[in-house]
Amino acid sequence: MNRRRIAFVFSTDSSFVEIDRRLLSHTYTVRPVHWRGKRSIPSLVGAVARSDLVFAWFALDHAYGACRLARLFGRKSVVVVGGVDAAKVPELEYGVHLHPKQRGKLTGTPGSFGATSRRYRRVSTSTDSGRTADRARTSSRSAPSTK
Repeated sequence: MNRRRIAFVFSTDSSFVEIDRRLLSHTYTVRPVHWRGKRSIPSLVGAVARSDLVFAWFALDHAYGACRLARLFGRKSVVVVGGVDAAKVPELEYGVHLHPKQRGKLTGTPGSFGATSRRYRRVSTSTDSGRTADRARTSSRSAPSTK
């Protein structure tokens, strides 16, 4: 049996990231890429080139680069939107959408699929980024829903 291969891109080791990595590894061959800045580019390129799908946690710069590479290599991509990367809460000074220069470049990348873990993020993300809400999918876990 030939298992599908996933480039699993993340910037922080978190319990929920590790859970997703373990869940995906039950069905797929997972190539983890821990993003640590520019020095991670060679491993990111190699993982994307040898994978069927790119799966990235958080819609930040590492996910943008991974999705651009996925498009270049003709691969599909999934990005899990986890919180600060989708939020704009001025009264709490929370979220990358507060400051346009820090805003993730991922919004608007053709060929990518964003999965949010809460329904409110669907509206918040589309409002803050100018994208339509129908492009975002929501689920109770990080896996995309089948809506």
